[in-house]
Amino acid sequence: MGGGGLLRNHAGNWVMGFMTHYLEGSPFLENALALCDGLQFAWDRGVRRLVCDSDCQELVTIVADPVRVSFHIHALVLREIRNMLARSKRVEFFWCCRDGNVVANWMVKQGFLLPMIGNRMVEVPPLELEVLLLKNSHWIG
Repeated sequence: MGGGGLLRNHAGNWVMGFMTHYLEGSPFLENALALCDGLQFAWDRGVRRLVCDSDCQELVTIVADPVRVSFHIHALVLREIRNMLARSKRVEFFWCCRDGNVVANWMVKQGFLLPMIGNRMVEVPPLELEVLLLKNSHWIG
């Protein structure tokens, strides 16, 4: 299963991306692990205020509810996400439609294709992403 995402600055410009190959799991777990990784990468880069978009509405809903986190099958990952959200100065977490998340979804697909488990950081957007980044820029608010 693949995971991935990207960090953009306040103007919507690419800062960095990541793609990950995870062990097998559900699509929900894939999204939760990618969110956890993305938050950690942001933290490691000194980002303390961020807007986080996910096209997994279930994840957005559950992360906002500590009771549901506690009793979820993936509670360990979800608790780690909540801990990272709590240590940041300001995090806004939103659901977005799949069309608004095409760049991150491209990174997820590339993560699935990686030959081994682990993260690959992407400092410069691949050429294949240029068109998607331009199309996706109107979703950045």
